[in-house]
Amino acid sequence: MTQPSTFLLDEPLSSLDAKLRRELRAECDRLHQALKRTFVYVTHDQEEAMTLADRIVVMRGGEVVQIGSPMQIYSDPVNQFVADFFGSPSMNLLAGKIVHDGGTTRFRAQGLDVALPERLEAAPPGAATLGIRPSTSASRATAPATCSSPCGWSSRSAAIRCSISTPAPSARSSQ
Repeated sequence: MTQPSTFLLDEPLSSLDAKLRRELRAECDRLHQALKRTFVYVTHDQEEAMTLADRIVVMRGGEVVQIGSPMQIYSDPVNQFVADFFGSPSMNLLAGKIVHDGGTTRFRAQGLDVALPERLEAAPPGAATLGIRPSTSASRATAPATCSSPCGWSSRSAAIRCSISTPAPSARSSQ
């Protein structure tokens, strides 16, 4: 009998019903902890990836898009593909623009004007996409965000979990 250092599991749960998937997901996690070996787990199911992984490699079209812990991938997606794929429900994406106004950096879209967090103050002005996770949303808008219609989130929440995506400078898109 051999003692492999790495196990490759390629879509091991894909053809199972939901109850059995949950049970075997727990068993895979238990085995990983007991054997203390590397498991390369291939899946198209973001829930499996988020619950089983220490590190996730997100791929699209055979290319690596992002590498990180489940929380890094969820909290700081590198592009709209990752933002939309991870999380249930997925991140809300709003097209708009970044403006510098009176010493603050703001995101503006139809009916929405919000001050961006300090970490984004150097964002260049122009077209951008704001990503907001529903899980960090409050029940109503509060200052300094202004909405011309009910928008269902607070600027405090947006400052904690927001992601700004601006068009890539080259012709090749990262989305």
